[in-house]
Amino acid sequence: MGTFEHENRRVVDWMESKDLEANSSPLDQLGKMAEEVGELVAAVNGGSISEIGDELGDVIFTACVQARLQKLNPVDCLSRAVDKVTKRKGSWVNGSFVKQNY
Repeated sequence: MGTFEHENRRVVDWMESKDLEANSSPLDQLGKMAEEVGELVAAVNGGSISEIGDELGDVIFTACVQARLQKLNPVDCLSRAVDKVTKRKGSWVNGSFVKQNY
């Protein structure tokens, strides 16, 4: 197992080996990501922790693909999200943190 950067490089290498950037689009890949999120939902609803881990990995993989297609660095995207989310104010509602609207 490697760092996020290392694993993202493996995603990029796979994309290049499949010529994905020439044969797909961000919208096509967003559909694939939605499919993987659906599989994650199914796993969370009834799967083993191993299955949940596999499906979560698929979602992260498709997020890395999307980042590459958008010419973004997924590590930078994650860092910005962590900065943004950890600064939010809000409250817990039905088991989810709901951000405060300003």
